Amino acid sequence: MFRNRGVSLALVGLFVWLTGCSTYTQIAPSEVADHQRVTVTLSDGERRGLYDPVVSEDTIKGRFNKDGTAVYSIPMDTVSEIGLDEANPAGTVPLVLFVGAAVVGLTLLTASVVYGISN
Repeated sequence: MFRNRGVSLALVGLFVWLTGCSTYTQIAPSEVADHQRVTVTLSDGERRGLYDPVVSEDTIKGRFNKDGTAVYSIPMDTVSEIGLDEANPAGTVPLVLFVGAAVVGLTLLTASVVYGISN
């Protein structure tokens, strides 16, 4: 079977990067307009992401998706918290490097066992 190790490493790195570390930071309703996307946690525990959010009086409004086809208006009395899900490069980069090193190490170990390569 033909395997391209470079492509395998790139795919593993991409997977880890996309599913990697993120941080959740709670913000005040007054800070909502400063962000393109927020996560709203309702009092029943359900979470909804809102693009271009705006707080007006007792309601938080925003689009469900980037193209604006679905708009939510959520009463503030049903909101338990508002926060940001942001990528955390300080956590993701070491994870990507570790997984890449592990793949390279396993590849070298496998090659030495399969092909009888030794020092």
